[in-house]
Amino acid sequence: MGGRCAFGDHVISHPHLPSTCVTQCSASSSCDIVSSLTPAGKEAIEQIRGYPFSSFYIMATGQIFSRNTQALFYNYKQLPIQRMLDFDFLCGRETPSVAGIINPGSEGFQKLFFGQEEIAIPVHSMIEAACAAHPTADVFINFASFRSAAASSMSALMQPTIRVVAIIAEGVPESDTKQLIAFARANNKVLIGPATVGGIQAGAFKIGDTAGTIDNIIQCRLYRPGSVGFVSKSGGMSNELYNTIARVTDGIYEGIAIGGDVFPGSTLSDHVLRFNNIPQGAKSGGELESAQAKNQALKEAGAVVPTSYEAFETAIKETFEKLVEEGKIAPVSEVKPPQIPEDLKSAIKSGKVRAPTHIISTISDDRGEEPCYAGVPMSTIIQHGYGVGDVISLLWFKRSLPRYCTQFIEICIMLCADHGPCVSGAHNTIVTARAGKDLVSSLVSGLLTIGPRFGGAIDDAARYFKDACDKGLTPYEFVEGMKKKGIRVPGIGHRIKSRDNRDKRVQLLQQYAHTHFPSVKYMEYAVQVETYTLSKANNLVLNVDGAIGSLFLDLLAGSGMFSKQEIDEIVEIGYLNGLFVLARSIGLIGISSDGTTGNAMDAAERVGREAERGGCPSVQVLPIDHFDVSCLPDEEIVIFVVSTTGQGDIPDSMKVFWRFLLQRNLSNQWLEGLHYAVFGLGDSGYQKYNLFGVYKHLSYS
Repeated sequence: MGGRCAFGDHVISHPHLPSTCVTQCSASSSCDIVSSLTPAGKEAIEQIRGYPFSSFYIMATGQIFSRNTQALFYNYKQLPIQRMLDFDFLCGRETPSVAGIINPGSEGFQKLFFGQEEIAIPVHSMIEAACAAHPTADVFINFASFRSAAASSMSALMQPTIRVVAIIAEGVPESDTKQLIAFARANNKVLIGPATVGGIQAGAFKIGDTAGTIDNIIQCRLYRPGSVGFVSKSGGMSNELYNTIARVTDGIYEGIAIGGDVFPGSTLSDHVLRFNNIPQGAKSGGELESAQAKNQALKEAGAVVPTSYEAFETAIKETFEKLVEEGKIAPVSEVKPPQIPEDLKSAIKSGKVRAPTHIISTISDDRGEEPCYAGVPMSTIIQHGYGVGDVISLLWFKRSLPRYCTQFIEICIMLCADHGPCVSGAHNTIVTARAGKDLVSSLVSGLLTIGPRFGGAIDDAARYFKDACDKGLTPYEFVEGMKKKGIRVPGIGHRIKSRDNRDKRVQLLQQYAHTHFPSVKYMEYAVQVETYTLSKANNLVLNVDGAIGSLFLDLLAGSGMFSKQEIDEIVEIGYLNGLFVLARSIGLIGISSDGTTGNAMDAAERVGREAERGGCPSVQVLPIDHFDVSCLPDEEIVIFVVSTTGQGDIPDSMKVFWRFLLQRNLSNQWLEGLHYAVFGLGDSGYQKYNLFGVYKHLSYS
C-alpha cells in the first residue's frame, strides 16, 4: 500500500508496511508479523521507534472499534457522554455506544438523550458489577482524576470483557503508567492514553470529547467513514487535521490521539501496523520526534515528507489522488447526516425556537430589572406607600382597587387574625405544636379545620345572599327555602354571640361600610335575613363570615371595576374564604409559637363538658383574657383552671385579670355570693410547682 505521506510529528502511511505483512496476525497473537516484514520495513520501524525491532510489541491487529462497539463510562460526566450519544445518532447507530456508567457510590439510572428519545442508562457503583451487567461492552473510557485513574484502569484491564481502555487524565504517575502498559501488552489489550482525548472511527464510534462539537464533526464529515487513518499525540492537532484531511480527501476512517505523556499506552507504530490490516484500506498516521534526523529517516524509508506545514495539505491531496488513480482507494460517496436535536435551553437562548411555557403567571413577572405585581413595579408599590390590601388587590384581582376597598381588606384581616385558643383551628395548632412538630406543620394543621363551621362560610354566605337578593326573595322565602333543602344559612348563627351580645367585629365592619361604601345593598339584605332568623332563635345572629361575605359583594359591585361575570367567578374561586385563611394564618402562627402548652385549656374544656353532662345550663369555656373581670360579681358559679409558667409565674393571659383583683379599693364583700373553685396545674419537678394556683385560692379565701 505505497504512497504514504508524513510531516513533523504526523505521518500518513509508509511504503514498507504492506497490508500483507499483518494479515497473518490474529487478535491473540502477533508473532507472525516479525517474519512477514521485509528488512526495509523492520528498518523503518526501528528508525521511527528509536530502538531495535526485536523489542517491538505488536498491538492486536485490525480495527478496534465498529458500529456495534459499546463502552462503559467511568466517573459520570454529562457533556462527553451526551456528545457520544449525539454522534451515535448522527451516524445512524441503532444502539447507544454507552452501555453503562460507573460512578463509585451511586446506583440507579441516568437520563440522557439518544436523538429525540430520552433514554435511561444504568449507573453502577463497581467496575466488576458493570462488566458483569454489560458483557458486550468492551471499551472502558476512564474520566477519573490522575490520582485514581491508574487503579481504576488496572481494575478494568483485569476484566475479561474489556478489550480497550482509554485514560483521559493527564499527570498519571509514570510508574503506574508503566505497570498499565506492561499488563496491557501481556494480555493483548489496547491502552490509549494517558492524557488523551481518545479516538474516533468515523461513522461508528467515538470516545468522549474526541473531534469536539457536533458542528465540527459534520464539517469534518466524521459521520461516515473515509479512507484515511490518522494518529497524533495532540487532541487539538487531531481536530485541525481531521478538517484538513476532509478538505482534500474523502475523510478520516479512524483517528487516534495517543496522548502527550512521556509513556503512552500505545504508540505510533502500534497503530500504523494496525491500520494496514483494516480491509477498507485505510491509510495510517503516526507520531515522530520532530528532529530533522527522523524526517530524513522517513524520507530514506520512502515516506513523503513535505518541506513545510503549508505544503502538508497539498502533499496529502496529491497522495490521495494518486492512490485513487491507482485503484488502491475507492472514494467514499457522500451522505447527508440526520439533524441532531438541539437542547431546548440552548435553542431558546439562540432564538431558534419558541417553547410554550408549562406554568403561566398573569399576576407577577420577575423577568425585568425588578419584579412587578400585575404590571406595577415593586419600586412603585413602595414609593406610593401601598399596603397589604393594595398588594392583595393586585395579586388576587389583578387591578389596583380604590383605597377604601383595600383598607376594607386590611380591616377584615385584622379582625379575623385570631379568636382565641378554643376554636378548632387554634386547638389543632396547639396540639400539633405540643407534639413537637415544626411551625409549618402546626399552621397547616390549624388551617385544615377551616370549613363551613369554622371560617369557611364567607364564600357560601356571599353566594347564597347574592342569589337570593338578585332574585328578589324575601328573607322568609330565602330562609324557609334553605330549610326545605336541609341547608343551614351560611353566615348566620354563633355559639356564643346573641341578640344581646353582638359580635363587635360585625359592628365595626358595618360601620366602615356605611361610611365609605357607595352602596350596601347586600349587607342590608343580610341584616333583614338576620332579623327574621332572630325571631326563631336568640343566637341566629349575623356572624363575621356573613358580614364579610355580604360586604365584599357590595365592594365588588359598588367599585364599578368588576363585571357581573367577574364577581361570580371571584365568589366561585374562593377568594373570600382566602381572606379568612390569610388572616387566621397570622393568629395561628402566633399561637404555635406561644410559650404556653395549652394544658389549662384542655382541662377547662374537660370540666366544661362534665358540667354540661351534669345538667348545668349555659356553660361557657373562655380564655381568661376574654372574660371581663369587672363582671365577675354578676356570675353565680365560676371555675378557674390555672397553669403556672416557669418558676410559679403568672401566665401572660392572666396578668390583667390578676392585677385587677389585687386593687386595694375592692371591698371584702365584692365577691360575696360567688361560688368558685380553683384548679391549679403545674409540674411537680419545679421547686415552686403550682405556686400561683395555691396563692390564688388562699387570696380568694
